[in-house]
Amino acid sequence: MSAFSDYFDHLNVVINTNYDLDDIPIDLTNSGVTREYYTKIDERCDALLDFYQKEIAKPEVRAVLQELVTIDGYKDDEDLMLCLLMDFVHCFEELGHPTSLNSCEGIALLNVMEKVYRPDYYMSFEELSEVPQFIINLDGMVSYIEGCIEATDLLKTQSLISVLLQSLNQNADKEYRILLYRLCESISEADSVISREEREFLMSILRLDDDDVTNDIETDSIFNHNE
Repeated sequence: MSAFSDYFDHLNVVINTNYDLDDIPIDLTNSGVTREYYTKIDERCDALLDFYQKEIAKPEVRAVLQELVTIDGYKDDEDLMLCLLMDFVHCFEELGHPTSLNSCEGIALLNVMEKVYRPDYYMSFEELSEVPQFIINLDGMVSYIEGCIEATDLLKTQSLISVLLQSLNQNADKEYRILLYRLCESISEADSVISREEREFLMSILRLDDDDVTNDIETDSIFNHNE
């Protein structure tokens, strides 16, 4: 799993690079993103990351991960956060979302990266008109995460975090899939329409597309609270 080691090497470069204070901020408002769309993405991303801190960033979850893959050079809980981002970027790929920063979906992806890697900086809707270069550069992590996805066969069939949680806490697994579904659904609403193909993939996050009823989620718990 050399891709994992490459990821951590690149992450250190991105986070620790000193940027010129005179760098000109970038205006991302030409993406067409609306306040309503951005606010929903922001809130649902926060919910997913709060759940990560509560249920995923645990030694017992990491122990399961270490049984599945070999990761060299990780520290603290960054290996588990990488798995979360792999799930998220994998969803982007399957949904066919653009990752460029001139798209609403790309702005949503940058929002997630900013929350994960620069929690000291809050990118509000108002600040999209002047996004500093050190935040823009986080977009460069996407290609490295994609490389990790390619190196991990598990993601061809299901969520990596879900695999880790299933053997420990099935309720946590179901809650994770609901939160991931909600975030991905809200991103898919960028053009105000969710296509049949997008809806089919979103249902696969909830595992409502297979014959195994043991892992199904009660849809009322999702759609009745899906404001």
